[in-house]
Amino acid sequence: MVSTQQWVRWIGVVGMALAPVTTVYGAETRPELEAVSSTALPTSRLFGQSGVQSPSMITGVQIEQTENGINILLVAEGPLAPEPGRIEGNALILEIANATLDLADAATAEQFSPTQGIALVQVSDLSNGRVRVSITGTDGPPNVQANSQTNALILSVEPGEIPAEVPTNEAIQVVVTATRTETPLQDVPRSVTVIPREAIERQQQLTNNLPDILGTLVPGLGPPIRQNRIRNLSLRGRRPLILIDGVPQNPNSSFETELNVIDPASIERIEVVRGPSSLYGDGAAGGIINIITHSPSGDDAAYNVALGTGASLSNLQGDSLAYNVQLGAEDTRDNASIRLDFAYDANNSQYDARGNRIPAETGVIDTDSVGLTGKLRVDFTEEQRLNLGYGFYREALDTRFISDSAILAIPGLQTARALEVGPIDYDEPPRQINHVVNLTYQHDNVLGSRLDAQAYYHDLQLSQTFADIRPLNLPDFFPQLFQTNLDFSQWGTRLQLDTPLGNAANLLWGVDYSQESNHRPLLVSDPAAFDERLALNVVQVLDQTPPYDLNSLGLFGQLRWDITEQWQISGGIRYDNFNFSVDDYEIAFAEPPKARQGGSGNADDISFNAGVIYQPISEVSLFASFAQGFSIPDLGLALSLVDPGFDIDTDLFLSPQAVNQF
Repeated sequence: MVSTQQWVRWIGVVGMALAPVTTVYGAETRPELEAVSSTALPTSRLFGQSGVQSPSMITGVQIEQTENGINILLVAEGPLAPEPGRIEGNALILEIANATLDLADAATAEQFSPTQGIALVQVSDLSNGRVRVSITGTDGPPNVQANSQTNALILSVEPGEIPAEVPTNEAIQVVVTATRTETPLQDVPRSVTVIPREAIERQQQLTNNLPDILGTLVPGLGPPIRQNRIRNLSLRGRRPLILIDGVPQNPNSSFETELNVIDPASIERIEVVRGPSSLYGDGAAGGIINIITHSPSGDDAAYNVALGTGASLSNLQGDSLAYNVQLGAEDTRDNASIRLDFAYDANNSQYDARGNRIPAETGVIDTDSVGLTGKLRVDFTEEQRLNLGYGFYREALDTRFISDSAILAIPGLQTARALEVGPIDYDEPPRQINHVVNLTYQHDNVLGSRLDAQAYYHDLQLSQTFADIRPLNLPDFFPQLFQTNLDFSQWGTRLQLDTPLGNAANLLWGVDYSQESNHRPLLVSDPAAFDERLALNVVQVLDQTPPYDLNSLGLFGQLRWDITEQWQISGGIRYDNFNFSVDDYEIAFAEPPKARQGGSGNADDISFNAGVIYQPISEVSLFASFAQGFSIPDLGLALSLVDPGFDIDTDLFLSPQAVNQF
C-alpha cells in the first residue's frame, strides 16, 4: 500500500460533458501546475457507438526539454486516459488502460537521462491491453502533470527532490573507520560492517562476552569461541587491528585479549573494515575493528538502568548463577556535555551439556568484571570542540577449581577436567586491568581545512592463572610452576588535515606517532609450597619475553575525487618507520646460559591503496579496490628464541609482513 505522503494526487476535474482533463502526479500541487484547458473529447469518440471503448494505438513517443524539465508526448490514434499513478522508490509509474504500443521506432520507448534530475523514461506494453509509463528521478520521484488531448497525452515532468520527511543524515549511514573521517557508507570502496547498539543489546541477552558477540554478528570473522581471546577470531585469515575510539589496543607482544578490555554496555556501535588498511599502519593486515563508545547526546539529564541474570541449564546450582548491572547517565550544561557508563558482571561457574563443570581457563568463567567509561565534550564555538574520554576495565578470576594437569599425561586428545583444590593463595592474583585516556580536538576551519588532533595513553597490566607443567616431565631448566604476565603501556598522537581541492576533491594528510613499552615477565613459584598449602609463592622472576621499547612514525596522504555524481576515485600512500631497543635479558625457557645481549634495530615500509566507485543509482554502489597492509613481527617472541651470542644490532633483520588485497 502506498502511504499518504507518497500517494499521487488527481488535480483535474472531469466535467459532466467529459470536459478536457488535466492531472498532476507527484508532490503537493503548486500554482504553476494547475489544470490547463484542452480540446473537449466527444462522448462517441470515447465509448464508441456500441458503448465499448476501442483500444487506442500509441504510435509515437517524443521527448522535448522545457525550462523546468521535459515534456513527454504520447501520440495515439485515439484518446488516452491514465489511471492514478504510484510511486516505487524514485520512480513514478502511470498505467494507461485500453491502449497498445505500436511504435515505428522502438528506441524511443526507452531514453536514459533525457535531462538533469531524470534518470530514465520507459514506455512498455503490458500485453493485457495496458501501457505503462515509468519515469525515474535521480534524487526523488518526479512531479508529473498529465494533459489529455484528442489524439495525444502530454506528460509535463519536473525533477523531484528528496522528501523533506526523510532527513538525509538518517537515510545515509556514516562511518569513520575506513577513511579516518566521517564518510557516507556508499562512498567507501571497502567491505564494511556496522553493528549498531540494538544488535549488541540483543546479543547481550545471551552472552556478555564481546568476542562471542562479534563472532556471531560479523560475517567473515571466526565463530564464537567462549573465550576472552581473539586467537581464533581472524578477518579473512589474518588478525585485525582493534581500536577503541581510534586508540590502538594491540600490543606488539600480547596474550590476544584485545577484545576483553571493555564492557559491551559501554559500546554505541562497532565498525568492522575487512582487509588490510594502509591508513592505520602496523597491525591492520587483516582489517580493523573499531569499537565506538557512547557519547553525550547533547540532551538534558538522562539515566538508564539494566539488570540481567543467567545460569547453566544443565546444572542449576547456586554457583552457576550469573548476574550483571548496567548504569548510564548523561547531562548537558551550556556548552559542555558529559556521559558516564558503569557495568558490573559476575560470571560464575559453567557446565557442559552433560552437566560437567568446565575448568575456569577461558577468561569468562568464575570471573568478575567492572567497566567504567566517561566522555566530556566542550564546544568552544560552532567550529571548535574538545573531547576527553576515559575507559577503565578490570576483570579478576576467583575460583576453587583448576584444570586437572593429570590430563596432560594421557595420550591423545582429551577433554579438560575440573579439579577442586580450594582457595589458591596467589602472590599476584589472576586479573587484567586496562586504562585508556583519549583527548581529541577538532577545528572545522583551519585555513580552509578540517583539523583533527588526538593524543592518547593506554596501559594494560595482565596476570594469568598459574600453569603446572610437572606432569610433562620436561628438562629441569624449564620452570615447572609459573604465571605469565604482561606489562604494557603506550602513548601516541595522531594529527590529520582534510583539505578541499575545489568542489569535487579533497586531500586527507597527516602524521601518526606512538611509543610502546612491552614486557612479559614470568613469575616462578615454589612447587613444595603449592603442594603443601596451595600457596603460589613467587621465588624467581624471569623474562618470558624481554622488556623492549618500540617507536613508530607514520606519514600518509589520501586523495578522493568525485569525477561525476556517479563516479568516484580515491587513492593514497603511507610511509612508516619503526625502531626498537632492548636491554640485556634472561630467557625463561632457554637452556643455560639464559643470558642474552640487548641491542636495537629499525625498519621502514611503504603501502598504497586505490579504489573506484560507480553508483548507477543512489541506492547502489559498485566498487573495486586495491589495498596494502603490514604488521611488525612479535619482537618479544622473536627475541626469546635467539641463541647465546646473538647480536641484535647486526644479526636481527626486521621486515614488516606485507599483504596485498584486490
